[in-house]
Amino acid sequence: MRPVPRLLPIVLLAALLGTLEVSTATPAAAACNPRAALERAEAAIERAADEVARSPVREAQDLLRAARERLRQGVDRAGKGDRETACRLAVVAEKLAVKALDLARRGNRSVAELQRLLARTDEWLTEAASAVQRSGSAPAERMLTAAFRQQKEARRGFRSGRLRLALKLTLLARDTAQRALVLARGGAARDRAWVEKSLAETDRLLEEATRLTSGEGAGRTARDLEEILSRSHRMQEEARRHFAAGRARLALQLTRQARLFALRALDRMDVVPSREEVTPLLEATAELVGRLRSEAAEAEDRKADKLLDRASRLLDDARDAMARGEVRKALGDVRAASALALQAAEGLGSGARN
Repeated sequence: MRPVPRLLPIVLLAALLGTLEVSTATPAAAACNPRAALERAEAAIERAADEVARSPVREAQDLLRAARERLRQGVDRAGKGDRETACRLAVVAEKLAVKALDLARRGNRSVAELQRLLARTDEWLTEAASAVQRSGSAPAERMLTAAFRQQKEARRGFRSGRLRLALKLTLLARDTAQRALVLARGGAARDRAWVEKSLAETDRLLEEATRLTSGEGAGRTARDLEEILSRSHRMQEEARRHFAAGRARLALQLTRQARLFALRALDRMDVVPSREEVTPLLEATAELVGRLRSEAAEAEDRKADKLLDRASRLLDDARDAMARGEVRKALGDVRAASALALQAAEGLGSGARN
């Protein structure tokens, strides 16, 4: 069995493990044969070793290191007569090794695709830069600078093998560039062709997010991914429905909300959500709630008003949580507010046209 030079940082390890760890012993764990369980874990690690070592996916390598460390700990506990803990650690080590091998195989297939996505983002940013420069808008230029910085970090992540991070950042760069273009156009959706292009970009992002997050298996992480992507698709459906009804501004806000939640799905296996990730989600949800309030008032839709009142209170709670540094709680409040906003959007009638 190979020694491991260091433990993964505990926060990263918790994110990588997902639902693999269990906090209490089960009858099966208590009855298991530690030697057999440890041998199975070692065999799984050996099966994964060569392919993971050749893989450009750094996360797969981290997972296999964690598997080896769990195996080492399991051997240690078995030597001290702690059969239950040894079995539990062996099971975790085996699952980590299987996950590492799966991630390496999928990552190997994704390298060429990610290179294509990075190149396409470069083209997107170049196109956006021309439009922003012509507008002379200082806020738009600052936003575009942020987009170029995100793309630079995406390429750095790609070179270091952090493919998930690279994917997230390059798609985030596209979203930031699109926000810069909206600012360059005076902060409004001035023509249907522009909104239609935004809708098409969201369609492509949702297709990529759905494909790249498939095969995550079962458990809490998989269910969470499914729920986030389902909401993204529903938001996009509502965006297209409102666009067809002539409400282009509302459609633009809904499609951006769909993009942001798709990005959140791609980021789901990372560590605790960052302030930089939650802030645009909060802002976009607040903008969406404000726009829906206008639509609800014009349609005299009391049910939508009540839903949006609840959403506004949740957004206030999210802002308070952000101020306290409780980013995970803020994200939960934003997601709940977004779900209420989606209910209101789905229930609204034809309303006033944009």
